Amino acid sequence: MISREQGMGNGEQRNVLTIVATAIQDGYITRPQSERAYAEEISFQSRQRGILAAPHFLFWLASQPERLEKSSPIRTTIDRLLQQFVEAQVQQVISTLAVHNVHDAAALVIDNHSGEVLAYVGSPDYFNEAKQGRNDGVQALRQPGSTLKPFLYELALEKNLIRPNTILADVPAHYAIPGAKLYSPTDYSQDLRNWHNAIRKASSLRLIAIFSSNGACTLAPTPNN
Repeated sequence: MISREQGMGNGEQRNVLTIVATAIQDGYITRPQSERAYAEEISFQSRQRGILAAPHFLFWLASQPERLEKSSPIRTTIDRLLQQFVEAQVQQVISTLAVHNVHDAAALVIDNHSGEVLAYVGSPDYFNEAKQGRNDGVQALRQPGSTLKPFLYELALEKNLIRPNTILADVPAHYAIPGAKLYSPTDYSQDLRNWHNAIRKASSLRLIAIFSSNGACTLAPTPNN
């Protein structure tokens, strides 16, 4: 147990005094009752107490009333040990990349066969209000970036536009777009050396060149994938 003086800041103590004074004034309690109530020792629970793992996932689930059945316990597919491992990995990655001004990360682990969510990390620390830890990077909308490239390369292979051993050189290229400036794509690394394995490197330049030379293909779900 801790006293109010130990557990509260000055602002919180003033708020309690104001509430007690109002309760006395309005006749809800007597002054002796207020003195006894204020003298009682209280215990503050940690905000993390009771949350064993995956707070982002738990609070997201709690916001989905249609998924909840009050008459029965809610069972999730979160693997606690895997969740703890992924959380530690996220912290390690953030620590390593801090010198590059990277301070946020998220991770989602899914069983590819069943679709079950095994680990869910929305931010490095849900309870860090200073760094807006409640922001959920798993649910946040964002541009797909390089995540889409493997699917586009797979589509190029399916359309026989390239083969696994096709040599693709990263060289400067320029494309005229009607009504817009000349488009001159570059890769993140700004590296124009020849890459014999552009698929593994997820090269943007070569991907654009493939579809520019052979016509754009529609990337959309099919009955088989």
